[in-house]
Amino acid sequence: TRLIPPKSVLCPPQLGFSHGVLRRVWHKMKAVFVRALAYQPVSISNLVGLRDFQNKCYAVVCLTRISKTVSLFLIKQYFNSVHQSLIFGHLMCHDNALIEKYGYTACCAKEGAEEEECFHALKNEAVIPVYQHPPAEEALYRFSAALLSIFLKNYVSVSLEYCQKLANLAQKFPKATAHDLEELAKDIVHAHEECCKGHEVECLLARGDMIAHVCDHQEKYSTKVHDCCEKPWLDRADCLINVENDEKPADLSATTFKCCYFYSCSCLLIKPFLCYSFTYEYARRHPEFSIQLLGRLTDGYEDLLVRCCAMEHPETCLPEGEEMLKKHVAETLEVVKKNCDAHSKLGDYFFHNELLTSYTKKAPQLEGEELLKYTKGFVGVANRCCNLDEGHKLKCAEENTGLVLGSICARHDDHNINKQVCKCCSGHYDDLRECFGGLGVDPEYHAPAFNADLFHLDEGICTDAPEEAQRKKQTLLINMIKTKPDITEEQLVSAIVDFQGLVTNCCEAENHKVCFDTEVYSRNTMELKNFL
Repeated sequence: TRLIPPKSVLCPPQLGFSHGVLRRVWHKMKAVFVRALAYQPVSISNLVGLRDFQNKCYAVVCLTRISKTVSLFLIKQYFNSVHQSLIFGHLMCHDNALIEKYGYTACCAKEGAEEEECFHALKNEAVIPVYQHPPAEEALYRFSAALLSIFLKNYVSVSLEYCQKLANLAQKFPKATAHDLEELAKDIVHAHEECCKGHEVECLLARGDMIAHVCDHQEKYSTKVHDCCEKPWLDRADCLINVENDEKPADLSATTFKCCYFYSCSCLLIKPFLCYSFTYEYARRHPEFSIQLLGRLTDGYEDLLVRCCAMEHPETCLPEGEEMLKKHVAETLEVVKKNCDAHSKLGDYFFHNELLTSYTKKAPQLEGEELLKYTKGFVGVANRCCNLDEGHKLKCAEENTGLVLGSICARHDDHNINKQVCKCCSGHYDDLRECFGGLGVDPEYHAPAFNADLFHLDEGICTDAPEEAQRKKQTLLINMIKTKPDITEEQLVSAIVDFQGLVTNCCEAENHKVCFDTEVYSRNTMELKNFL
């Protein structure tokens, strides 16, 4: 058995390669070390091995930071004493297919420096053509175009997440400076990127650095983080996320616009600065606002600047923004009030039916079970948020509604629903609730031919547990809307009253099944259609 150095010392602790980079490096190493090797798919085991090297090195660094008992310097020094090419020799000598195909059994029988020298002797540099450098101007153009393309592709999503995090932090830590919160927001976005890419150890390190920074500088952020920082290290993150908002500074003015006038038009030249300044100032003054509302207010402020700063005297135009944003806030509050009032008046079941009617018209392509699931999510939002005080109701309602709508958009990304849903899901996340709220009947939906079997009633409606009986009734409601999506409110009410009377009569009858069969199927097809 060949003696292989521990994997945790075979790779550089600061390596940060993705699977794509590792794949390209592996192809190149194989191409130059193996004669006449054609480009071929990399086996998963190769990549897992390389990735394992990387992750274990990060784990060593992570443990070093946590325990502070191992010297990172010694780890680096020990690594530097090992030739990096041993990594590839180790992997190639454990791939029997390569050994047999390209005949380097002799190299794999050697160890250490001899093995390395043997592989170097097999190099075939001619396999990879020498890169021809383009003229300077062409190279600059290629680089600029590629860089701009990458930047534009990622700018919107990254800047959006950054502004959302900044708004959230400003609400939580209103006494902190803009600079401190901007830096913390950047760190959070970076940590999320690592976590969402599946880089577990990098994710852990990034979160650990943030937690350590906040706990080491509590005076910069909030006295309310003290208890969180006293908890065990692994419990601190969730605690900090859920820590209550700090009190606003006593000398904080009530108005946002006046503090922004002096640099308003300059913001148009550097739009990220608009996000930093306006979002920070507005969020720290309004912890009761949702992140989506703050995003829409920032967009509205930007539109105002575009209009006002084109004028000769923008200072005469800018004050209009205060009333404009107040109007939008009032409209958002009214939507929340309207929905909460409806939930209070109707109760869970009938409020759920209202939502089913609305969303079946918006997205009739969804399966019945999907419509039941998503609309039940909205009912859960009403139960969770509508009884909160005014300082928390709007934020709770809109942010949780956004999560339900986000799940609908995730479903759309997997399997297209329809064009109007696509338009909402492709737009700005902050506008998601408003966009879905403005949707009506899908104009491109073609209702299926009438099918009486979809409206079959069985005795289970009378004998099942209440929740199951309600689910069956709601399934009938969904089928009714899908069959006649343009049904009017009056027609729907009439059909529901007729249906409730039918159910009441048959559930009181001695034989429920016979009653349902007689009452429903004694009608001819046209009568049942009119029932809709």
